[in-house]
Amino acid sequence: MLRNDFYTLSDLQVTDQSVEANVNFNPEHSIFKGHFPEMPIVPGVCMVEIVKEAAEICTKTSLRLSSATSIKFLSVIDPRKTNKVVLKLQLRDTHPPYEASATLSKDDNVYFKFSGTFVMQP
Repeated sequence: MLRNDFYTLSDLQVTDQSVEANVNFNPEHSIFKGHFPEMPIVPGVCMVEIVKEAAEICTKTSLRLSSATSIKFLSVIDPRKTNKVVLKLQLRDTHPPYEASATLSKDDNVYFKFSGTFVMQP
């Protein structure tokens, strides 16, 4: 889990099929020392993990990514310059498998788009 270490959530709004929150990155996290030392950026795999963890908040269960229909990294997030983005997650189902779509954005800049399926973790 990356929540409360790599990032925190604020202004969290949760329903049984959606999550909207501010994602606040920790620019001092050790991940950024390796990704990359002189130009830290939020790794794509961490963005996918943020979406998964938000889906777990929504469903109140442990999940794993089953398939990703579309993952688009549209712009890099430098946590020194952009340490807060908005997460919007929408689930199409209230029971597994959970079809999900999500974005990470700030103002008019969309950094990341995701569509995929999560299933319950065995």
